[in-house]
Amino acid sequence: MISHNGIKGDPLLMIPGPTNLHPRVLQVMSEPQLGHTGTKFYSEFVDILDLTKYTFKTKGNVIVFSGSGTSGMEAAASSAIEPGEKVLSLETGFFGKRFSSIAEIYGANVTKLTVPDGSEFDPGTLDERMSKGSYDVVLMTHVETSTGVENRVKELVRIAKKHGALTIVDAVASLGGCELDFDDWGIDIAFAGSQKAIAAPPGAMLMAISEKAIQKIQNRKTPVKSYYYNLERWMDVMKDPHIYLTTPSTAVLRALRVALQMVKEEGIEQRIRRHKELSDLFLRSLKSANISIFSNRPSPTVTAIKVSNATAIQKKILDMHNIMVATGLANHKDDMLRIGHMGNITEEELLMTLFALLDILKQTGQNIDVAGSIGVFFDRIKVTATA
Repeated sequence: MISHNGIKGDPLLMIPGPTNLHPRVLQVMSEPQLGHTGTKFYSEFVDILDLTKYTFKTKGNVIVFSGSGTSGMEAAASSAIEPGEKVLSLETGFFGKRFSSIAEIYGANVTKLTVPDGSEFDPGTLDERMSKGSYDVVLMTHVETSTGVENRVKELVRIAKKHGALTIVDAVASLGGCELDFDDWGIDIAFAGSQKAIAAPPGAMLMAISEKAIQKIQNRKTPVKSYYYNLERWMDVMKDPHIYLTTPSTAVLRALRVALQMVKEEGIEQRIRRHKELSDLFLRSLKSANISIFSNRPSPTVTAIKVSNATAIQKKILDMHNIMVATGLANHKDDMLRIGHMGNITEEELLMTLFALLDILKQTGQNIDVAGSIGVFFDRIKVTATA
């Protein structure tokens, strides 16, 4: 069995989150518990907010609280959408559909625009639809984790803004790994989780929110039907973290701070470039092995491939190579594998994953060009070494 992180038997996580944790992040999680009302945690939390602004590329308001990416989705829907408002939801997969469902729970009048699984949402289609009728809010997913699709959010937001709609972006699988410029693109709300490209443990929600969105929330005609997910309450805490609202997951948030520090140390542009280069290399290697890519616009953070008997292949990769990949979701559980290459994943770890995947697919009798695929990878390494 391969040893990862210095622990024999600990699998390498190549799933679309949670991702492998750097020793610096693990170290802070092992430290003694801090009181959430003390001065040390207060100063660290203020630092988290500044680092979150850096990662989202915003000079505006950010919100961080304990919860998953879905908690950000629910907070945005419950706070920024009023009952009866017309919402256009761009569904490109499992999590786009979840966004629609949550908006409906809070009383929105949701129109769902759905594309086939594996397809991105065409900006021209959005422009055409919004030209025929007005909408208060547009929901979209940056990286659809269930299919590996990266949507052209910059263009989609521009079109939605042209038609006067508020934009809410699910950036759970993109923040820290894909190009995302909150201020420049004019996004109103974007949220993410800590456990994907940021490479912190699960349990923290990060959000950037525009002045337009804040004003909409503050001028609601109806009260927010949630206590914990009421963003107006959390905005008060962000202005003064001394305010007590709920007990935060201090260990997770302290680990998040270290992970965000590492994002800044690497540089957000370099980090995004690294994710793109590794993704491109992985895609070229897969295609040279005659492996079909599920998405028509693959993301830099997760790649979905078409296979047969995905569950069995996943188990063999884990049992024989000690590497964990993910199967598809819902109706794609057995015809798709999803490989996450985000956070602190290295070229070496990606090569190990590629070899493990090729090895098992070859064993199952598939026509796989192992030598050609590995050759593509090593050619890239040689070029890098001599550059």
